[in-house]
Amino acid sequence: MAVSGFLQENRVSVISAVLAVIFIILTPIVSMIGGFAAVSEVSTGDVATGAVAAGGTVVIAVVFALISAILQAVVLYQWGNVINNNIKNTKHIFTHAKEQLQDPLRGEIGFFVNRLGDFLVQAWPFYIYLVLYIIAQFVGWYSFLLYLIGFVFLAIYLSNIFKATSKVSDMKDKIYSYLKGAKGYNSESYIYRIPQRSVVLVIILSVITLGIYWAYILIKLSLEINEYVASDEKVRPELEKMLTS
Repeated sequence: MAVSGFLQENRVSVISAVLAVIFIILTPIVSMIGGFAAVSEVSTGDVATGAVAAGGTVVIAVVFALISAILQAVVLYQWGNVINNNIKNTKHIFTHAKEQLQDPLRGEIGFFVNRLGDFLVQAWPFYIYLVLYIIAQFVGWYSFLLYLIGFVFLAIYLSNIFKATSKVSDMKDKIYSYLKGAKGYNSESYIYRIPQRSVVLVIILSVITLGIYWAYILIKLSLEINEYVASDEKVRPELEKMLTS
């Protein structure tokens, strides 16, 4: 059995991304409903009931925001993890193929293998962002500063993800084109290419749309990464068979 048959590819949980977006939407809605209810009760002279209503909805809104934050953290982590797993599997397959080759193509495959490790998504910016986000919940007025610093590290993490998907796709396009010329590789299968995005533009659009674009990216990029992995998983056995035959 081909090496690719033993390798497992991870997937991003699209369900977690969808649930995160749902709770993102529900949080402000619950807050507004609670505010309207409280104002309504106070206007009728029932201040105590209004305070209870406001307090209850605040608690629900906080719980929803917490659930959303946890789900978003899970999805963000999975983005990098799934991409890194795919890169490691790709490196493993091409390393195996290189060992079977006895022609000049061996050098080209070796160069490709050596470059793959450079594109692994570094997880440390994500962990720093996560730690700062958690600490920010307990430091009062300093929370805004921690949120801002954490946001910078989140942007670095997203930049690493966008760079990894773009660079690895470029490398694969080059090696597959080379194989078509050197080995006559031809297949109707293709590797889905994740659209290249600018971190700055993602941030600007997320701010302008009050988070709507970010909710879109959570789901859209999760689907794109899964489609990329699925297509790569389909092509790899063909490549391995061709290289080792």
